[in-house]
Amino acid sequence: MNIDVIVDKKYIDTEIKIYTDKKDNKIEEIINSIKNCANKKDIHLNGYINKELFILNLSNVNKFYTEFGIAYAQVEDESYKLKEKLYEIEEMVKNTPFIRISKSEIVNIDNIKKIDLSLKGTICIIFKNGSNAYTSRRFMKKVKSFLLEEKGSV
Repeated sequence: MNIDVIVDKKYIDTEIKIYTDKKDNKIEEIINSIKNCANKKDIHLNGYINKELFILNLSNVNKFYTEFGIAYAQVEDESYKLKEKLYEIEEMVKNTPFIRISKSEIVNIDNIKKIDLSLKGTICIIFKNGSNAYTSRRFMKKVKSFLLEEKGSV
């Protein structure tokens, strides 16, 4: 794939052209990603600890998880309670570096330090802050293909 960026003052608006021999799913993904990036604003969430409100920047979140039906965002060593449900958060973080790894967790692959594949039947994800998360068997194939696509190899 070749990508050329041409900067010229004669263009008033940004124009993107894709030259290909066929329009397939990969091309559709590229088009959707470009559209999502163009429409995307920085996503912030309201997180709560006790009765204090914190504005959470999505890029700082290691993972979203649920305990006893309540969603939390883990940022560094703190867990913030969220008003949203996990499925609502999953929709918000579509086309971002977040992926669902189990029924109760969504992780930010940009905050991953390493991935331990030595356990049979699961993947252990270790974040830069030292915390970890485990994939469920049901999500293993999806996680592996996502990591291969995003980061190059697993």
